[in-house]
Amino acid sequence: MNQLPLIFLVASLLVSTIALAFSAATFYRAGRWKDSEEGKELERRLSAAEKWERSPAAVALIELVNEHSERLAAGEERFENLATKSDVAGVQAEVRGLEKALDRVDAGVVRIEKILMEHNR
Repeated sequence: MNQLPLIFLVASLLVSTIALAFSAATFYRAGRWKDSEEGKELERRLSAAEKWERSPAAVALIELVNEHSERLAAGEERFENLATKSDVAGVQAEVRGLEKALDRVDAGVVRIEKILMEHNR
C-alpha cells in the first residue's frame, strides 16, 4: 500500500522533468529565431522600414497627415457650435409665438387707433 504514493511521486517528478525539458527547448528555439530565414527577412524589412521612416518623403507625408489632423480638429470644433435641428425648431417655435403676439398687439393698436379716430371727430 505504501508503494502507491511513491509511484505517483516518481510519475509527477518524471512529468515535471519532461515539461522542464520542453520549456528549455522552446526557450532555446525562441532565442534562435533571428538565425532563421524568416527572422533575417523580418530584420531586413524592419531595417528598411526604419530607413524609410527617416526619408524626406516619409517626413513630408507625416507632416501632411498632421496638418490634415489639425484641420479636421478645427472643423470638428466649428461644427460643435452649430445649431442642431432641434435648436432650429425651437427658434422657429419662438418666432411663431412672437408673430402671434405681434398680431394681437397690432390688432389692439388698430382697435385703439379706431377708437381715438372716432373720438377725435
